[in-house]
Amino acid sequence: MKIKFIVVFAFTALMFEGLNAQQDGIFSQYWTLPTVYNPATVGVNSTSHAALAQRQQWTGITDAPTTYFFAYSRAMGKNVGLGLSLIQDKTFIEKSTFISIDFSYHLKFSEDTSLYLGLKGGGNNYSVNTTGLQTYNIVFDPALESFSRILPNLGVGFSLHHKSWELNMSVPRMLNTERYKNDRGRATKATDRPHFYLGLTNSFDLSDQIELQPRVFARIVEGAPSSYDFNTMVIFKEIFNFGGSFRTDESYAIITEFNLMEYEGKNLTFGWAFERSTRANLADTGKTHEFALRYNF
Repeated sequence: MKIKFIVVFAFTALMFEGLNAQQDGIFSQYWTLPTVYNPATVGVNSTSHAALAQRQQWTGITDAPTTYFFAYSRAMGKNVGLGLSLIQDKTFIEKSTFISIDFSYHLKFSEDTSLYLGLKGGGNNYSVNTTGLQTYNIVFDPALESFSRILPNLGVGFSLHHKSWELNMSVPRMLNTERYKNDRGRATKATDRPHFYLGLTNSFDLSDQIELQPRVFARIVEGAPSSYDFNTMVIFKEIFNFGGSFRTDESYAIITEFNLMEYEGKNLTFGWAFERSTRANLADTGKTHEFALRYNF
């Protein structure tokens, strides 16, 4: 079964290799807020959670990306999950807040295998403030006028779970939308394209209290290089987790998670990630920090 699974995953990744990634917000501790990327993970294993996170990228650069994440997930009965996801991203002169309602339905194949199907529906409040933008035109360019708009969007995903592994695939935003981007200090128009996310997680018990959890997470979108996260965490059950990740041609990170509270099946965890770029042209941009808080109930 595991060999078939690996072959299917490899084939799927190669099938999408012609596409490429990176306009959506990145989060190294993506397993803390899985519903942000995949609506099928809402209410997985009949569990509920609320999570909040912040990512401060390239702290040495003015107006560098700052992203806030929020996710709420609740199991509604035996087979249905409902949730709320929010991403707020601020970079240069643009700001976007994407809010969505997430829905999942559970199909049980066997005692050890389950499939979750997910739908995501919501909208993006996108705004551009061009005040103070450096230009060299004597006459005002109407294309650079500040504006704000709400852009609707839809997403889909699935999550396949076995007792020791899980496979995720999703497209959280399926619709193309126009936006501005920072091009050497100037605002130019760009089109957001659908992002494909592929994730594989496996778990190995090293002892009664220690677990090894390797992960692969791919972001794929047309028009930009594909990005792959290779992550491994050592889980010291009920105490803390420690590990690291490498993002291809981009960065590496050290990640730690602490169990702050555990009571009657409920627990509160805090995570921190420290990230550095591997690109020579970004060596002086400063470090990236992530903070995440998650409550399981």
